[in-house]
Amino acid sequence: RPHSASTSVSPAKKKLSNKNLMSTWPQQVVIAGGGPAGATAAYVLCSRGLRCALLERDALPRAPSVPRAACGSVAMSLLTRRFPFSLQDAVEAHLAAATYTLVATQQRCRAVTVPLPAEAMVKVDRDRFDDTILRNAPGLQLFQRCGVCTVDEAADHVAVETDDGKKFTARFLIGADGATSAVAKHVRSGKTPSLISTLSVEVQLPPEKYAQFAGNTLFSFGETRYGSSWITPSASPNVTMGVAALRPNAGELSKLLSALAGRYDIQLSPDSAHAHELPHYTPFVGKFSTRRVLLVGGAAGFADPLTFEGIRYAVESARLAAQAICDTCAYTPPPSAVRGTSSGSPPSATPSASPQSSEHAAITIKEDPVAAAAADDAEDAGKRYNRYSHKITWSLTAGYLLALIFNSMPRWCFYLGLCNPLATVAFTHLHSGRISYAPMILLLLLALPVYFVVEVAAGICMLLGCGSGRVRRLVRRLLYAGAERALVWPFVVLSSAVESLAGTLLGCG
Repeated sequence: RPHSASTSVSPAKKKLSNKNLMSTWPQQVVIAGGGPAGATAAYVLCSRGLRCALLERDALPRAPSVPRAACGSVAMSLLTRRFPFSLQDAVEAHLAAATYTLVATQQRCRAVTVPLPAEAMVKVDRDRFDDTILRNAPGLQLFQRCGVCTVDEAADHVAVETDDGKKFTARFLIGADGATSAVAKHVRSGKTPSLISTLSVEVQLPPEKYAQFAGNTLFSFGETRYGSSWITPSASPNVTMGVAALRPNAGELSKLLSALAGRYDIQLSPDSAHAHELPHYTPFVGKFSTRRVLLVGGAAGFADPLTFEGIRYAVESARLAAQAICDTCAYTPPPSAVRGTSSGSPPSATPSASPQSSEHAAITIKEDPVAAAAADDAEDAGKRYNRYSHKITWSLTAGYLLALIFNSMPRWCFYLGLCNPLATVAFTHLHSGRISYAPMILLLLLALPVYFVVEVAAGICMLLGCGSGRVRRLVRRLLYAGAERALVWPFVVLSSAVESLAGTLLGCG
């Protein structure tokens, strides 16, 4: 593996003390966690020329006993837009349809299958996904079995100590160490957000049984108050099964997983499931940055409130955090901000500045208070990140409200929402990053009358005996395809333009 500890540190440097180690590799950014968020941040920062060290608590590749994320599905269009290299090696399965099941009892279920646009969603192998991104981060120093233990933030740097005694000092720290983040405890002063408990297992099926799930991802609702279950195809002939719930009772997840397996006649091995915790986003999750410490992905609490999917928000938040750090490092205070500084020699903002120079800069008398305040604000990477990530927080807040409605009225939402093919198309655009939750909710409301008209027309044709069932299905498909072109795509383009304009006006572009 190219990112093993032996390749990150040469044999001659392994015996150096921590002090010599850090003087040999001065880092501008330390990244805690090597998942999708940490790998994306490392790729963006290293591609922009910053010196980065990534601290991963596990050994890579991760052992099968290490809990994985819940589902691992992501929109392919998002990956092609965010990464200029191919991630096809990480793709395990292409998803062509989604089946939604409303579970009343174990014997009473109502299911609907909706086709997905071609190449819209894929199931990725997390190990290969993370590794491919890390391979493309030039100059990255990767430290394995090296989890963050304590964080000490000063005015001009961040000091990190790992659980194996290593010490790192850098200008910025990105916390990408998951829902149980040690970095998040520093940012939120020890407060821990609510978590979604999950139980998942990967099962090898006979080839004829795997054909039942190939290309089709299944979601089940209604079994628990705030949660769901899923079956997603992996590399043939394996499928990933899982259940998730907010604050489940003791043993509830195991019962739900057994019920899911029994519903589809799948045999589970005893003690084969792995527990995992996912962030549960709420508008009251707390802050996700300080001046020099930025939380991304699960550490920030960024996960879809409805589907618990996290790769999309991990990639997007990491990209924005890296952009905020790059913009902060590129900032040069104006000459009027600090006395004795000429326009030709701005004060250095590199992390290699000595403590004496940092102390001198801190007590320098400011000539222009307004310019000095603006310079100090521009040096705050956390404020930049908060401004850049406004779209994520607003989208997740709207998604949180939608999740409350869905979990309060799952039956109504199933028949009026999930049974509508236009709703699945809207969710596809959401997962691809083209629109956020707020315009998607508006799109769902606009698509509701279209759904009523098409279904009433199909019902009338059936009562009048107009054509066979195949003809009626063809007519429905054509009507929905026309509605998608006439309503969904123009709405997506318009809402995307409006959000981009709003971001530009707010300085978040």
